Amino acid sequence: MLDKIPQSRLIIYTLILALIPSVFIFLAIRSSTEEIRSIKNMCAQVQRELLVQKSKKRLNEAVKEHYSHCDTDYLENQLSNYELLQEEKAQLKSLGEGSFLANYSGVNERLSVLKQNKIQFTDESLEKHDSYQEAQLSLASPIKINQNDLKKILNLIEGQETSELNSPINRPQLIITNFRLDRLEIDRNNETFSLQLKLIKREFS
Repeated sequence: MLDKIPQSRLIIYTLILALIPSVFIFLAIRSSTEEIRSIKNMCAQVQRELLVQKSKKRLNEAVKEHYSHCDTDYLENQLSNYELLQEEKAQLKSLGEGSFLANYSGVNERLSVLKQNKIQFTDESLEKHDSYQEAQLSLASPIKINQNDLKKILNLIEGQETSELNSPINRPQLIITNFRLDRLEIDRNNETFSLQLKLIKREFS
């Protein structure tokens, strides 16, 4: 049967048969190279994820350490006790002490309204986790403030030190989640706003 196949074709068949093992070896090497590359990529990805996890862990530990000695009654001691619109109150008291305005009911009524204008928070929810608890809080009602009050409130909540205000001590982690400021009155002496806000208070154990 082989005698009937031309010599040139036999040579071609022989070369093809000789190349088949080489082809299999090449494919095996290529497959092995791709597997090695895939394993290397997987190892690199795992290493990156481990680095991210370590970085997050260090950050969480640093945050926990920073707030480990916070005042659990910080909002009551600092914000709720802060007196709003102090300048206007001082002006009204000064007017009330004047002889012709001593019995003026408008001054006393305004002072009575301002005394009720206080920072009071209500709890909306409380979530407890392994190492911390998180409370959702909101102002019980909008408060009337001026620019100085706004600066002080943000200073007490966010803890940012300014040229006028020092960074508060023993502050828990407070995160503002909702902030609405509406301008109410503008005159030469007073500019007042209505403020409503919500925040998260996070305490670590």
